[in-house]
Amino acid sequence: MKPLCRNMTTVSHGSMASGGSRILPKDESAMENLARYIIRASFSQERMRYLEQKGTVLYTAKDGRTSKNFPAMDWLAAMC
Repeated sequence: MKPLCRNMTTVSHGSMASGGSRILPKDESAMENLARYIIRASFSQERMRYLEQKGTVLYTAKDGRTSKNFPAMDWLAAMC
């Protein structure tokens, strides 16, 4: 196996390049599911609140008890 290919299939930063089953091009359902996964938001809009007076974004974790306040521009930069 070429070094580049070997690197792409090994664990890197806690994830693997090939983490699941192979999707065949004609498997439209699997392709659609993959596309939905790829384009889904990486954060929940329901747990995000913009505090206009402070110019910050308050993001609450799933547990509902933990939250973090971000300067609005830092939040935007992190989303890009």
